[in-house]
Amino acid sequence: MTDTMSMTEYKTKTIMLGRGKKIAEGVYPLLISLFDQSDPHLKGSVPKKVLEYKDVEKVKLIGFTVDYMLAGNDLVINDLTAIKLEKKENILIVTKK
Repeated sequence: MTDTMSMTEYKTKTIMLGRGKKIAEGVYPLLISLFDQSDPHLKGSVPKKVLEYKDVEKVKLIGFTVDYMLAGNDLVINDLTAIKLEKKENILIVTKK
């Protein structure tokens, strides 16, 4: 998704947000992995889909209850049925559906 404004919905039970390998100094792609089960990081599960955004500088999370474990680098959000992704320029808005 590279347009200035786009919106997509995905059915998923869990998402994992993280950053990919460095593109340039201080520039990292955003990776959003979609899973069909809870706590995939504890089970070594493979995502059903991985979304990559190379031009996102900020992520806004709307409607979620989030727990962040300091031992990991990624943010895992369980107990979902679907999410909506809306990209406005360099900001990605992730909304719980």
